[in-house]
Amino acid sequence: MSPLQMASAYTVFAYKGVYWEPYFYTTVEDYEGNTILENTPKATKVFSEQTAFIMNDILQQAVLEGTGEGNLVFNKDGEAIPTAGKTGTADRSIDKWFCGATPYYVGATWYGYDNSKAQISLTSAETNNAKKIWHAVMMKIHEDLKPTPFFSSTPAKIVTRKVCMDSGKLATSLCEQDPRGSRVVEEYFIDGSEPDYGDNCDVHIMVKVCSAAADEFGRPVLASEYCPAETVKQQVRIRRPVE
Repeated sequence: MSPLQMASAYTVFAYKGVYWEPYFYTTVEDYEGNTILENTPKATKVFSEQTAFIMNDILQQAVLEGTGEGNLVFNKDGEAIPTAGKTGTADRSIDKWFCGATPYYVGATWYGYDNSKAQISLTSAETNNAKKIWHAVMMKIHEDLKPTPFFSSTPAKIVTRKVCMDSGKLATSLCEQDPRGSRVVEEYFIDGSEPDYGDNCDVHIMVKVCSAAADEFGRPVLASEYCPAETVKQQVRIRRPVE
């Protein structure tokens, strides 16, 4: 895939599921103003507006707290402009990508070596160069632009549900009591694809632990009949259906 192909592919997430073929001119005129070439941009609906909306939301989260963190675009007044994007790494780390969009522009950056063999170390300074190049360009061209949302409103047939990050099912009060912190997030779903009511998280469970004994990681072990009653406490733990 070329950067041009990747950039044009990402337009569907910023333009409500519509794909636009890349074009480099609209008309060509001679010196008398006669049109000698004309190019009509071609648009194709490839995703529903609902699918594009959810993908856009996912890609915005990737910029805020995922692998694309740090690539949020700002104007010269320090105002954040909604940004959606994703990093990419090819097999053997010979290619590094960042592809992303704002409501104004879509861009794709490839970073690598022209011999298609040299690997990019994940621990070296150049591992984030695709992100840095993309961000530097986008910051420059958005200097005088004002924040505006990708979608002016939530599309029809989009619903929200509070789900557990670990099970993907509807969250319970136990999901909020996870020792790592609340594991509850509110997610968008296309109507009909959301978890059914009653399909609650079965991963978080309440167990009795013995505070007087710990495993090799310093965590209280499950209480047994030999555990003194005064050291028995309740704690939320994870029990996955499949190990």
